[in-house]
Amino acid sequence: MSNWDVNKYDIISVINYLTLLMLSALDEPITQVSGLHVFLDLSGTTLQHVRCLTPRFLYLVAKGCRDTFPVRYKAFHLFNASPAFHYIWAVLKFFLTAKFKKRVHFHDDLESVGKFLPKEILPTEYGGENDDFDPAKLGETEAEKFLPKYVEIIHNNYRIN
Repeated sequence: MSNWDVNKYDIISVINYLTLLMLSALDEPITQVSGLHVFLDLSGTTLQHVRCLTPRFLYLVAKGCRDTFPVRYKAFHLFNASPAFHYIWAVLKFFLTAKFKKRVHFHDDLESVGKFLPKEILPTEYGGENDDFDPAKLGETEAEKFLPKYVEIIHNNYRIN
């Protein structure tokens, strides 16, 4: 969250970008079969972020993830959750099913992350062995690759031909 400058990018832009990345991941057959593990580093979450994530908006995100996004969420790994994020979680969890809540894991240290995710895929900054991983570069590359298809999906009212 510390990379999200709320003065530069509004929440709609952030969600639009995340949707693009998620649909890009879903375009891969392995993701369709195996599902997703989502890992979020929440260090740097501030009250400015909380201000952007209103209860109404959190409800819509939860409903979108739960009911309209065609993905199998295997787990959500939330690392370094700040007190500000715990406020967001207190609201968000009211909108999630019991099954979804069971798949959310909070991690305060690298040891607990390693119990769930293999070191081979984790970046070195999170105690893993993957020293080639650059999330900004990966996101940019995937976004550029998938953008034409994403624009087509939007123009077709999210119907995939």
